[in-house]
Amino acid sequence: FSQVQRLKRKCPPKKVDPKKSDSGLFEVDDHTYVAMLEYYQQKDSAWYDYQSLDLPEGAKVLTPYATEVQSMEVGAVRFNRGNGNKVVEYIKNGVRTWGIVTHCLKGEADSLVCLRNLEVIENEVLNSVMKRIGLVQLKDVGQHTFIEATAINETRSYRFLAAWSLGYEGPSMLVNVQENIIPETLDLEL
Repeated sequence: FSQVQRLKRKCPPKKVDPKKSDSGLFEVDDHTYVAMLEYYQQKDSAWYDYQSLDLPEGAKVLTPYATEVQSMEVGAVRFNRGNGNKVVEYIKNGVRTWGIVTHCLKGEADSLVCLRNLEVIENEVLNSVMKRIGLVQLKDVGQHTFIEATAINETRSYRFLAAWSLGYEGPSMLVNVQENIIPETLDLEL
């Protein structure tokens, strides 16, 4: 036992942090595969399901395998599916949209991010206050979307809220959408 301890002290085994290591190639589930196939077919109609037997000449076949990575870095934006940088902002059809990163995949042609969509909660009473302090209240729609990793603009800080918080009956979250809050808007009259 002491000999093993001495050997380990002189040459310790390489430490592998399971949270930071990327997983290898894995087979995606059927729902994820269908969503990936729809994403690729929107970009190029030559993509086909690997299970279809009669393929036309020159067809691209999407395999059910992908490489999942723990985090991605696109330009100066680093995001992951962990707790720190999982709420991201992106532009969809010219509208600023938010989502929670659930998977970071390196697929057949490019890097994809699977997001759980978030939707703005409209509250007539609180909208003016929230806008003034640079926050927005979002709810989880429960719908998943694949986007290119390059479409993500930035990560956002957030705070989860319990049900029935700020007048909404379900769980929601507050997201900081304004990085530099103007100090004049925070002055209080005493």
